[in-house]
Amino acid sequence: MASLPDLHQRALTWFRRHEQVDLTWDALELEDGQRLATAAKGIYKPAESPYALSISQRIGSSYDDDLVELAEGWSGPARYHQEGPTTVDAPFPSYPNEGLLQCMKDVVPVGVLVQASKTPSVYTVIGLARVIDWEEGSFLLTPVKDHALSGGGQSGKAPWQPPEQDEREEVRESVVRRRGQAAFRRKLIAAYRGHCAVTGTDVLPVLDAAHISPYSGPASDHIENGLLLRTDIHALFDLGLLAIDPSTMRCLLDSSLASTGYADLKGRKLRLPAEGAKRPSPLALEGQRLWARL
Repeated sequence: MASLPDLHQRALTWFRRHEQVDLTWDALELEDGQRLATAAKGIYKPAESPYALSISQRIGSSYDDDLVELAEGWSGPARYHQEGPTTVDAPFPSYPNEGLLQCMKDVVPVGVLVQASKTPSVYTVIGLARVIDWEEGSFLLTPVKDHALSGGGQSGKAPWQPPEQDEREEVRESVVRRRGQAAFRRKLIAAYRGHCAVTGTDVLPVLDAAHISPYSGPASDHIENGLLLRTDIHALFDLGLLAIDPSTMRCLLDSSLASTGYADLKGRKLRLPAEGAKRPSPLALEGQRLWARL
């Protein structure tokens, strides 16, 4: 089998290294500015490549896709609707569908993106998936989890595998994967418009989904039990060094932070979602405040 185009090689490495990271639409590109997705279609097939480079699921899409389940750790197969109307016998003829069929034939991975919010436009980089089949209008995919990506292809050799990672990269990936429930975080990013509720920071990779009342199962992942917080603020909150006064929605600080760089957070007004139903529960905030003794 012919080797992959240079663009595809670099793109697959990018998708692997950004797995489970949330990025704005403008950030979905390589260092040289090459785009990794297109706004025009959910399937992106560069003109110079026989393969589809990425697929994306957008909020409000009319297609019935399963990529959100794939994003939350479902082992698959996940369905992704073809470009164009549903067909039964063969994919609707179009160059995006041809690109995914070629990925299936040559066992070439494709990057997967799921839109987390529309305003701002934020996408979760799910990582890589293989196209394993097509049936009744949908491609079937399974996530690529192994580091040494193997594949069939006519030569019997792997069409691609990422460069070996050093220990720093392994640590970075483990930190990303520990960030908690993907769906919960996506809801908070949308509610808080991609900004830390305390500091206003809008750098998505350092924003965490913080539980106000400690996590005790899926029911804890209710948006009223969450705050979108910068990683260091999240740590202060979980340690009881920072709390929120539910009557004023202003920050309270432990006295040990009075002479630190966090001192100016005392009394700061919380940034709240525009929709009342998505704002933090005063009861939960009061419970955390009492626990923190602030």
